[in-house]
Amino acid sequence: VQGDYEDVENRKARMDRESKQYIEVINNFDKTNVNIIDFGGGCGGHYLTLKENTTKNFNYQVVELPRSFTKVSEEVKYYPSVELAVYDSPEGIDCLYSNATIFLTKGTSAPENIYEFCKTFTDYIFLQRTIICEGENYNHFYTYEPTGKTYFSIISEKHLIEICDSCGYELVFKKPIFTKFIVNSVRTNNFEFKVPEDLGTVCYKDFLFKKKEV
Repeated sequence: VQGDYEDVENRKARMDRESKQYIEVINNFDKTNVNIIDFGGGCGGHYLTLKENTTKNFNYQVVELPRSFTKVSEEVKYYPSVELAVYDSPEGIDCLYSNATIFLTKGTSAPENIYEFCKTFTDYIFLQRTIICEGENYNHFYTYEPTGKTYFSIISEKHLIEICDSCGYELVFKKPIFTKFIVNSVRTNNFEFKVPEDLGTVCYKDFLFKKKEV
């Protein structure tokens, strides 16, 4: 299984490449009140960034480890799971957002997280800094950092798009971040082996998916 975070991050508003893109996506919503689930939202920094750079009102639900729960705003609530956040949102979700989290959640793989996101029936799924594999030989595998204490759950780009498509979501855009990772070994079905030559490039990418019209 993957390891725990050593520290819960994202405590302050910030302005970087990812933040600008997130702001743009939310500003394009043709509504004043926006309902968002932020999976792995830390201590509320993503919310603070949106609040400082948009004119929207938010029902902002952060899904995080309990030790991150803090008082940010009346608009922000914390939940230990996506399921509970959805249950507390009878009016529906406009956007499920996750920044660099789906590949590092203890006991849950990246594909399992994606399926869980799709089950929310949110209008949009916006994934930033998602570690994906561009090769198509493995739908999913685990790799680990040099210390061997933290395993990363890596989904192939093809499989990510296939899951969302099968669950009723179409790809709006994907953007590379030009950060590539060196993979030393991989593990599938509890079997560890050296990296094959056909693994493909492992890198960060952003993905925006939209619920298909019925």
